Amino acid sequence: MNTTMKGKAVSISAVLILLLTALQILPPAAQATAPSDENYILVEKTFVGLPTDKIPANFQVTLTSDSQTYYLTSASHGWTEVVNGPENVTWTWSVNNAVPGTYTVTEQNADVENYGLTPTSVPAITVVPTSFSLEGGRITPCNRLDWAIDLSPNSSTLLVLNMTQNKGNVVITADALSASEREAAKQSILNYPEGPFKNADTFYFFSIEENGNQFNVEHVQINYYGSGYEGGTGSYIHIGDQSYWTQMLFTDYSVTSPINPAVTLTNQYAKQTIEVLVDKVWEDANDQDGVRPDMITVELLANGQPTGNTLDIYASDDWQGAFTGLDEFAGGEPINYCAVEKLVDGYETVDVTCTTDGITVVNSRAVDTIDIVVKKVWDDANDKDGLRPKSVTVKLLANGKPTDYELILSEDNNWKASFTDLDKNMQGEKITYTIEEVSTSDAYVSVISGDQDSGFTITNTHEPKPADPASPPPLAKTGVAIGGTVALVVLLLGVGLAAVYGSRQYKREQ
Repeated sequence: MNTTMKGKAVSISAVLILLLTALQILPPAAQATAPSDENYILVEKTFVGLPTDKIPANFQVTLTSDSQTYYLTSASHGWTEVVNGPENVTWTWSVNNAVPGTYTVTEQNADVENYGLTPTSVPAITVVPTSFSLEGGRITPCNRLDWAIDLSPNSSTLLVLNMTQNKGNVVITADALSASEREAAKQSILNYPEGPFKNADTFYFFSIEENGNQFNVEHVQINYYGSGYEGGTGSYIHIGDQSYWTQMLFTDYSVTSPINPAVTLTNQYAKQTIEVLVDKVWEDANDQDGVRPDMITVELLANGQPTGNTLDIYASDDWQGAFTGLDEFAGGEPINYCAVEKLVDGYETVDVTCTTDGITVVNSRAVDTIDIVVKKVWDDANDKDGLRPKSVTVKLLANGKPTDYELILSEDNNWKASFTDLDKNMQGEKITYTIEEVSTSDAYVSVISGDQDSGFTITNTHEPKPADPASPPPLAKTGVAIGGTVALVVLLLGVGLAAVYGSRQYKREQ
């Protein structure tokens, strides 16, 4: 029949078991050294998308069966760490001498703050031990030295030699048996229903593969001679002094290799971030004075502490911006984000509102204002004609357009008043203010001088009418009056003639 032996198809043939008594056994160094393949579970865990320093220190993989539980941590089962690249780290474990059975695979403490996790789903795994079975066989006393047996490579022939006084069993095979196979073979021989083999707890394993054709137990040699040795026709074992052996067993054997599962876990992490919106609000009469900057800068605060993360917010973006790529949690609690604004020249930060919906920063600035003084001057000979009104009204114009502002000047305010708290600018440009008088009598001529910076003066002028001459007393209606008048005329004529004559006389003398 064919079976599987160490991954190869082998045929079952006869096995010889020799029962042996020895006074002294060679130390273990002389025995076969076979690879250990006891049951084990290999576990490989890869963290993808997660920096090494973010891997939870208490991460754990748990293997659980009906009879056994293994806890795999960074301090157990030969843990190793391999950094494959940025944000790609692999942890490995080897659970040696694993107890056979079916295991569920779970992991604990895999969650990482501010990261989303997509874990690997792993079905149950099964650990199957090595199966070693003896196929028939025959027991015989050690009544001669040479025994026909085929121990050529890949042969599944097994012989057991039992020592006298049941001090041990020596097992010889063609190929080396692994540790688990030796253990399985031991149990099969101890449970063999016939012979003295089950009375010897000590086993010594030899193989042609590793020990050659000669095996030494104390001073007794066991030799294997292959087919055609020295002209012979077959292969055989020479057991040396037969008095050291009690019985031997020839048998076939079959081996089913153990099942040692390998578990591969991959956790795919994705950084989970949030963004915090920032709105800028200006309370400056729509930049009436034209001094608003084109950009401002705010610094992010996390739970009240500066982060060094700054954001420039521009007028071209409608005074909106956002901090992006921010962690949402710290220590299992949501992070409270806020901001402080770097000083804006000419403005005051009057309010910063921080909510889960975002941050609003409010800047305020008092607009520039001016006062304009207006006084009234009367040039009317102190109101000689009594035409001066009790009051006059002055209206204000801005850039030539009427406004709702007006002043009333009267003796009560000494003909002087002011337009106060007027906007100095409009849309960043200086406003030109003028005035006009709207209630002066037509008897006056009004002249406005000055400007908005120095003040306006309105001069109203009125020329009083001249006074009428005094009338002479009436004369008596008599001749005396007429004669007097005539006499006066004659007198004046005489004086004039005398003056003319005198002037001519003077010229002659010259």
